[in-house]
Amino acid sequence: GKPEPMAAETPALFSATDEELFDAGRIVHTLKDTRSAGEMLHDADHLARQLLMDVTGDDAGRLLRSWPTLVDAGFRLWKALPSRRRDPVERDLPIQRLVATTSTFTDFLARSGSWPGNGPPHTGVDQITETLSTAGALIARYGTDVSMHQSRTVRDIDATRARVMHTLFVTAHAITVAPNSHGRGLVRDAHSHGRPIPLSSIHTVYAVPPTLAWMQRATRCENLAHSYVVGRFVTAAYGEAAPSPDDHVRIPRALARCDIQAHRTLAHDPSAANLVLITRTQSLIAGASLTLFAAVAYVRSHDIDATPHLDRAHPAVARARGILEPAWLTLA
Repeated sequence: GKPEPMAAETPALFSATDEELFDAGRIVHTLKDTRSAGEMLHDADHLARQLLMDVTGDDAGRLLRSWPTLVDAGFRLWKALPSRRRDPVERDLPIQRLVATTSTFTDFLARSGSWPGNGPPHTGVDQITETLSTAGALIARYGTDVSMHQSRTVRDIDATRARVMHTLFVTAHAITVAPNSHGRGLVRDAHSHGRPIPLSSIHTVYAVPPTLAWMQRATRCENLAHSYVVGRFVTAAYGEAAPSPDDHVRIPRALARCDIQAHRTLAHDPSAANLVLITRTQSLIAGASLTLFAAVAYVRSHDIDATPHLDRAHPAVARARGILEPAWLTLA
């Protein structure tokens, strides 16, 4: 029969029976992305920051191979943004210069026999790329409906450009860090085998062949992105359009969608990886709930009617978290 819509589109599914949830014949892949373009931009920026924190020398080759695709996604999102006739032509020059500089990556990566050579891309950068691509497609589809006569719309678009360029800047910095770490590993290996490599006087002492040329290219990209965001990012981000604080629907809807997808995943593919992911997600939800309970208890400390509800809910959630957290750690 006709596939059922997602939970977010069918409130009746919130109260579906276990038989319906576990029926493999009715499993629907609920992979539709329900994030707004703004949420995607924040997620991309967060992923870039995580990448920078965790980057190692072993990531260097994969990062270099993934960079051109990421810049292309950022460029397409940038070009999809609505504009006004009186916008200066120079507005798009920063992203165009970054694209032009990145084209050297593609040229050198195509050369056979040179480091880093062919190989898989970096999954973290690919996730950022996919997020920016999805946001760009969303903007391209609905951007023409946005009125450019309101100043808040213009500020939000300026914030979007700054957010995209900041994501590229942080990622580019991670790419400059990785070859340096890779070069440090080469120097240590050379010393351990009794054939030391002369340290470099350019960029850093570990900018040794074959990493030197790549560090120079990555540094140029980083500097281009940095020149745009410096002194601009904080001010521009202040103009972002924010959802109304009175919207209390998104969290319950997301939790219901997560619960239904967990049931369907357990029925369809109860692999170890999925078990860890589901258990860890539930543990994180329980932990966040305990924090919210503490906040509500503090705010409503003088509200007698609220106390019985908190007294009943808090121990139950605490017990659930006490079971879930060691469970997913054991499975992992």
